[in-house]
Amino acid sequence: MLMEVFPFGDHDQHVILLTWRHALLDGTGINLLLEKMASGDASAGPPEPAPPKRHRMRDVFQRARPLMKRLHAMTSAGCLSAWAKGGAKGGAPDFHVIEFSQEQSERAAVRLRTACGDFLQMPFYAAVAARALRLLHERRGWHSPQIHLQLPFQSRGRSRDLLFGNHTGTLPLFLDAGALGTLEEAVSHLLERYREAMREEMPKASEALMTLAAHLPVGWFIPAVRLSNCGQICSLFHSHTGSFLPGRGEFAGAPVQNVYNIPNVCSPPGLGIFFSDFAGRITLTLSWRRGSVSPEEVETVNQKIQEDLTGGR
Repeated sequence: MLMEVFPFGDHDQHVILLTWRHALLDGTGINLLLEKMASGDASAGPPEPAPPKRHRMRDVFQRARPLMKRLHAMTSAGCLSAWAKGGAKGGAPDFHVIEFSQEQSERAAVRLRTACGDFLQMPFYAAVAARALRLLHERRGWHSPQIHLQLPFQSRGRSRDLLFGNHTGTLPLFLDAGALGTLEEAVSHLLERYREAMREEMPKASEALMTLAAHLPVGWFIPAVRLSNCGQICSLFHSHTGSFLPGRGEFAGAPVQNVYNIPNVCSPPGLGIFFSDFAGRITLTLSWRRGSVSPEEVETVNQKIQEDLTGGR
């Protein structure tokens, strides 16, 4: 992990930049780390490391098979991401951060409550992301029968002492592109596929697949993914991490203006759509690989997301 501090603006403001690999921290872990850093309390010291779990690989493989079959079916059906087959894979990473105003965020909150109620946010933001990718496909003249999302899912026990390690697994969802016509239809379809994935125990299958991956050398696992899935692991990267440092207005003795993440993405899929909140305001991070998405297409995606979130530009 790397921590850097930069001066910003003309009013004695600063940016604190933390850089790390996802294998080290996920959204829950970084929030716990920020809380500990903000409190200045390190008296407890590091927790005792948990003993490694032992697995019977045959049982793990059987648990992973339902997801492996769905991923192969997705590839066979010609499902697309933002990356074109044969296109550049090693383009430079790029990003665009859009901080919504208080008024825009309040309008989005009203639309969210109308679509999903007061407690469930995942279907709303995931539907917005999926519809933006579908529009990108349409503008290119592409047809993808499905859009595959790998969403963060709280399938593991949450521990306030576990910073370095992932608290969440993934929930694979396979959405029919034709069912995303309106935002309301997309949210309803996503909820239906969510219930289906839970019945098929997809989070457990995803956890098992990651366990298999952890026991394979990288030099074996990556070629296997490229061979069986043509390199496609999902249609786009997406998450809604919620609020960083909820309830805290200060960090290191200074008032906090905003906290958000800028994940790096690979090609394929070539595009990531990420949301976070701070003090009632939404931040949208678009992350992509040059050569997979053009600047004009990034703006198209941005406009579509803002229209769906707020009902207008």
